[in-house]
Amino acid sequence: MFGSEFKKLRLKNHISLRTAAKNVTSPTSLSRWENDEGDMDYGKVIELLHNIHISPSEFVFITAVTPHDPFIRQIEIAWKNDSSFELKELTIQNLDNYNSTHKDTYLFNAAMAANYYYDLTDKNILPTKYKELLEEKLSSVTFWSKRNIYIFGNSLSLLSTSTIYGLACLIIDDIENIKKTGFENYLDMLLGLLNAFQELVLFDTKRADLFLLKFDTIPLNRYSLYIKIKKNFLKALLLYKKTNNSSYPEDYIRTMRQYDLNDIADIFESAFKTLQTIKSKA
Repeated sequence: MFGSEFKKLRLKNHISLRTAAKNVTSPTSLSRWENDEGDMDYGKVIELLHNIHISPSEFVFITAVTPHDPFIRQIEIAWKNDSSFELKELTIQNLDNYNSTHKDTYLFNAAMAANYYYDLTDKNILPTKYKELLEEKLSSVTFWSKRNIYIFGNSLSLLSTSTIYGLACLIIDDIENIKKTGFENYLDMLLGLLNAFQELVLFDTKRADLFLLKFDTIPLNRYSLYIKIKKNFLKALLLYKKTNNSSYPEDYIRTMRQYDLNDIADIFESAFKTLQTIKSKA
């Protein structure tokens, strides 16, 4: 969670809890947030970062490429290790748990594991009835909580582009309410929308163009540097898809490596290679 990441940075800079909380919140409230026992108001997080001499942009870079949901962390590690077997096992286990308990958490976990499995193998192992159930449950969301946004952003490979576009637009329409729920949820929303935009760029150029018009209405301030960079990279990817000029995305990947931002460069390169594969099959 973001609170624990903040704590690591605070301790690294040898700043006390009281000093970090000064003029922003109580040391007790800050301690609870650092120990993942609550959320922190969006504006207060920005002020807290100033107190520990970390720019909001730096913090977003650190947290945006690190999954902070335990299950997502587990499946992302399996994905990085090319362990399609583990992802398939997690999908099956969670579907079995869902069938015996009917708890939505297991359905959503199965979908996310299947989503990462699809990314590795290009095979959809989530049965149609569960895919339809997933779309039904996401379409009926009335409050885009942190968990709901996680689920949407990490099950995109299983959803139709029309569903992705529709849900992403609903999320943008609810942006002010999401922002009120805290910094973490707002940032997760932006990352989820980036994932949605990427999926549309890869598989539905027309809807990608339409979604970009709506996405461009969201102001991305200096604390969202990673989001701005990835969004612009995806625009470059969309241009490559339309013009076949690979210099657009290649320039972004090269720049990330020049600045030693290799985690981000790897993410961009993976998306670029995926689009190249899609284009070669067209």
